[in-house]
Amino acid sequence: MILEYSAGYWKLFLLKIMLNRLKALKKKWLLLGIIFLSVLLRLISINQSFWLDEATTANVTRNFNLFEIITKFSPGDFHPPLYYLLSKVWSIPFGVSEFSLRILSVIVGSLTVFFLYKIAKKYKGENFGLISALLLATSPLHIYYSQEARMYAMETFFVVASIYLYQGLLKKQNVIRWILFSLSLVLIGFTDYLPLLILPVFFIHSVVIKKNFFWFKKLLISLLPLFIVFIFWLPIFTKQLSAGLSIFSDSPIWWRVLGRFSFKELFLIPLKFVIGRISFFNKVLYLFVLLPYILLFGLFFLKQKKQLKILSLPLLWFFVPLLLTVALSFRISVLSYFRLIFILPAFYLFVSFSIESLKKPIKNIATVTIILFNLVFSCIYFFNPRFHREDWRGLVSFIENTSLKNEAVTLFVRDSQMEAYNYYSTDQIKAIAPDQFEPGSKTVWLMRYVQDIFDPQDIVRIELEKSGYQKKADYDFSGVVVTRYDL
Repeated sequence: MILEYSAGYWKLFLLKIMLNRLKALKKKWLLLGIIFLSVLLRLISINQSFWLDEATTANVTRNFNLFEIITKFSPGDFHPPLYYLLSKVWSIPFGVSEFSLRILSVIVGSLTVFFLYKIAKKYKGENFGLISALLLATSPLHIYYSQEARMYAMETFFVVASIYLYQGLLKKQNVIRWILFSLSLVLIGFTDYLPLLILPVFFIHSVVIKKNFFWFKKLLISLLPLFIVFIFWLPIFTKQLSAGLSIFSDSPIWWRVLGRFSFKELFLIPLKFVIGRISFFNKVLYLFVLLPYILLFGLFFLKQKKQLKILSLPLLWFFVPLLLTVALSFRISVLSYFRLIFILPAFYLFVSFSIESLKKPIKNIATVTIILFNLVFSCIYFFNPRFHREDWRGLVSFIENTSLKNEAVTLFVRDSQMEAYNYYSTDQIKAIAPDQFEPGSKTVWLMRYVQDIFDPQDIVRIELEKSGYQKKADYDFSGVVVTRYDL
């Protein structure tokens, strides 16, 4: 009798172990499925033409060596050099095509999804981590910037990694973890400047959870490598800052476009976090889209007031950089939603927490609804060319195929806007600035790109027509407009 009971007990025990392992295996495969979905979504439409800023990345990667990126290019740019340096190293085996340069962002974007899973899992377990990861994996804005040859996906990854490492330090401290955390801060600071606004988050959160003196001492020490490296970088940073601030006097319209404070720019942050880079002709739809999120967050804060201290880290992660950016934007043009993409994972943590606070049937409906929203907005971007990047590749091909060499030129209103044209050009039709133009070419292709910003009085067109050139036709390549003039 005792033997039979004992055998039955062990059978149940072994069965329970097997079921638990099956559940763990199932969740492991679910995570792998989410990461695979993340990569897959970020590969759709990845072969679009480079737009202007991406072409800058491509030209720098192609034309400068590692030393020249720091000494020749960086002083005139507005970003630290790390992304360009990594892009250069990446290009050595993989080249500088649209796909090869963008795949770097695909990789770090998908790694960000994984680390958000790890962060969320520490709050409310496996299922919560999987939902948070799925929300970011399908996020239309994160997808867009995870397939762009710029630094925004990479800086978001480093910020998420720093939050994850900080979480680990709260649980258990050791030298290796502090070194890794310190390294993540250096990587953030030398990928882009604005994400450094995450630094106050760690100190404020440490105050909220009442850490002791020795903790703050270690936290300050972890900033030393960033501080030391920045001292060496300071001469170049000073030149960058001076060049950036000169825009205010040289191009006041451009200064406002870059991100001066306005209520419109502020409203665009939550809106673009939800819908990505698409837009609607009917503006009432924006309110319809935001309403579910407003209701979710409202219910959460009403029901979960007692948990706000527990959730202080994601709260601070979202609001501290946002409020500091708003404050900075009164003096420096930095208030643009894409520059704040490093707080987007915190936004989706809020969404997950809000969904988790609902009762089960409503919770399932809310989860499916938000994911469907993400997928619908992402698909609108994927399959509607109106929302694709500027088609400089198509424009340059069209100009070169419809013009005779030495009988045509392409005239820009400003030489700083030629990067994408030069990347795709085969030197058949030369690109020139207004001060280089001399009447005589049979055809002039007048670029209307950012004309309203850099030539608001349309002086280049007026002078061209005074020289005897007659307008033939306008051509639009996904927002890049060129006008053909013949003599």
